[in-house]
This record gives sequence, structure tokens and C-alpha cells, in this order.
Amino acid sequence: MQVQRFGFIATALLGLGITVSMVSGLTSAGVLPVLAKAAAVAVSFFAVYFARKYGVFR
Repeated sequence: MQVQRFGFIATALLGLGITVSMVSGLTSAGVLPVLAKAAAVAVSFFAVYFARKYGVFR
């Protein structure tokens, strides 16, 4: 149970890291922040989904 809880928290931090890095990188490249956030949410969602599906809740 503790291992699954750790995996759940780790994937949340993974999603946060992806979102922050993508928004930061895209806005510094000149993309509008709202578009950068939309792209980051999509990538982060799928990354966290697959990490949880195949890693945490297998």
C-alpha cells in the first residue's frame, strides 16, 4: 500500500514538472502563455495517465 502511495505522489510530481518545464520553455520561446499551458496540460495528462496505468496501478 505504501509503495502505491509513493508511486501516486511521484506521478503527481512528474506531471507538475512536465507542466512547469513546458510552460516555462514555450513562453520563453514566444508562445502565448495560455497556449503553452494548454499544450502542457495535454502532455502532462497523458504522461501521468500512462505512468499510473502501467506503473502504479498495474
